Amino acid sequence: MNIYLVGFRGTGKSTIARELASRFGAPWLALDLDELLEEAVGKSIATMFEEIGEAGFRDQEEETLRRVSAFDHVIAGTGGGVVLRQANRDILKRGWVVWLTADAETIHRRVQRDPTTADRRPNLTTNGGIGEIRELLAARDPLYRDVANLVVANDQEGSIDAVVTTILTAWTEWTGSESPREPS
Repeated sequence: MNIYLVGFRGTGKSTIARELASRFGAPWLALDLDELLEEAVGKSIATMFEEIGEAGFRDQEEETLRRVSAFDHVIAGTGGGVVLRQANRDILKRGWVVWLTADAETIHRRVQRDPTTADRRPNLTTNGGIGEIRELLAARDPLYRDVANLVVANDQEGSIDAVVTTILTAWTEWTGSESPREPS
């Protein structure tokens, strides 16, 4: 069984994945699918969008998700648009999916603070900025909702522990297993 974290960029998927893996302990492993994809192709997501277009990028993204889904005990932070393809949604549903949410203003603030965003991530609409975020949140909402076993708001700054605790509690209830160990 794998755990997949979905949601818009800036909702904390990679950070939460690392913290969850730390709490679960071995054999759980945190992975960032965007980072794996960039390493495999040797290019940033923005460059891939420029060179092979969104469809080509989404092909690469699907292949990366397929490869990761072949393993067990993975906690994967996914790209924000991974839910756009039905094939990806089908793969995600084979695991346990947590949809991390945040309001458009929080996402915009986090993305603006991330110095790598401009170099690594393309604008996905002609608007860019907060307009893009609002537009894509509205369009993707039903897709995130379709795959999610759990929805967790991550709007508050510094709320990593609260978000992780919420996920761990839900995981324990869902699996009927004991809670993973606390970090030493």
